[in-house]
Amino acid sequence: MSEVSSQLPIDPITAVGVVSSPSKAPDGYYVVAQTTDGSDADLRKVGLFKSKVTRYLCFTRKTVSVNVNFSLFLCALH
Repeated sequence: MSEVSSQLPIDPITAVGVVSSPSKAPDGYYVVAQTTDGSDADLRKVGLFKSKVTRYLCFTRKTVSVNVNFSLFLCALH
């Protein structure tokens, strides 16, 4: 994780979202796909049975329009 964090810009986070897969993040967003211990960072991973539905946190450090990103995230989750 230290290798990845050293590559990230130091600008403040300006928007956060949730996407159904790392490949569905909007342009300019970083996806948190792995935890610091190397595990999958799927937010929906719960219990004994692995769900086929996944959710990942993503964020950007660019100035963004909230309305545009909100609709992008809704589309990505369906």
